[in-house]
Amino acid sequence: RTQSSMARRGRGREVAKAIESTEALEKAIADSETMLVVLDIHSDWVGPCVVMQPMYESLTLALESWESRLRILTVNKALLTDAHKERFGVEESSKPYFVVIKQQVVLGKIAGANAPELRTIMTEHVPAAPSKDS
Repeated sequence: RTQSSMARRGRGREVAKAIESTEALEKAIADSETMLVVLDIHSDWVGPCVVMQPMYESLTLALESWESRLRILTVNKALLTDAHKERFGVEESSKPYFVVIKQQVVLGKIAGANAPELRTIMTEHVPAAPSKDS
């Protein structure tokens, strides 16, 4: 019962949000000044990586105030400019590609749905929870 209630608790939560424009992507990169930004870059015909959703959900359940510390975004490769592709190291492939950004610096790039590696990078670099004293 515990597993099933945990699964229900996480199911349906909007953890990963879709980026709809190049301008929204630029804003997300700027937001990395104050939070960790994870981009799930995908081809139009493949869509976002659903295999990672359970990892996103479990990680966000474990992080206090995750909404102010972490942003997970899905990005259609077609929205990327040539400068983005070069900066993120994106190549033509049907594999999902993940980019982790903090303070506008690319901290990690992962080709393929490697949940343990992505979770490790995210856990190591997510900013500390805001102090309750402030």
